[in-house]
Amino acid sequence: MNKIIKLYYQFWVGAIVNSNQKKKNDPNWKNRVFILYTLVFALNLYSIDSILILFKFKSYVILNIIPGTKLNSTFSFIVKYGLVFIVLNYFLIFYKNRYEKLILKYKPFSGNSVAFYGAISTILAFMLTILVGIFH
Repeated sequence: MNKIIKLYYQFWVGAIVNSNQKKKNDPNWKNRVFILYTLVFALNLYSIDSILILFKFKSYVILNIIPGTKLNSTFSFIVKYGLVFIVLNYFLIFYKNRYEKLILKYKPFSGNSVAFYGAISTILAFMLTILVGIFH
């Protein structure tokens, strides 16, 4: 478990350091990095759920927040997959600028590794969405 937490922190340190190097004077860098990589982690959870659906495991979390609208799928995605990472990422990384201590403690992944991880997560989620649509 400690290795997973270490990887998690190294990932975030890499994302934050890479973002700060590119945008020194950007006051919104925290929001941008938080939203982007929270979305990436949510896509990973979505991918796991999609794989389970492909192997005939039923997704038991079905939300109908705004029935009959396209907003329903957006809100459902945020609640089902994003909410847990919104809370975790905020309190483990950004609350009281905790990332400053993490930067000193953990060696960051390179910016290319973080971007590659985000791209692969997005592509995988997209492909699994298509497969679930075809086979489910």
